Amino acid sequence: MASFVLLLSGDASEASAGELGRRTERQAAWVTELRAAGCLADGGRIAGRSVRVRVARGRSAVIDVPPDVIGSVRSWLLVEADDLPAAVALAESCPEAVYGDVRVLAVDA
Repeated sequence: MASFVLLLSGDASEASAGELGRRTERQAAWVTELRAAGCLADGGRIAGRSVRVRVARGRSAVIDVPPDVIGSVRSWLLVEADDLPAAVALAESCPEAVYGDVRVLAVDA
């Protein structure tokens, strides 16, 4: 088994409150299925301020990252899958994939 991070992004700005509720229910059910299948290790929503830290010549700088640079990444999941194609299959099964991207990043463990 290998570890992968799924970054879920998409735009919810034009969805009605009812549609957002239905999307949230579908997403929660999908996460529950991943957990039951034993392939969900962790996850969460991206919230709050984002910063970039850079250290050069012994001095550090903390730089605010504007929201448009981060894009519309809203949440992340750490999943276990046999290989990249299996992780892609998990990403394809994400209900939010029809509203945005699900990026798959391999984790070097």
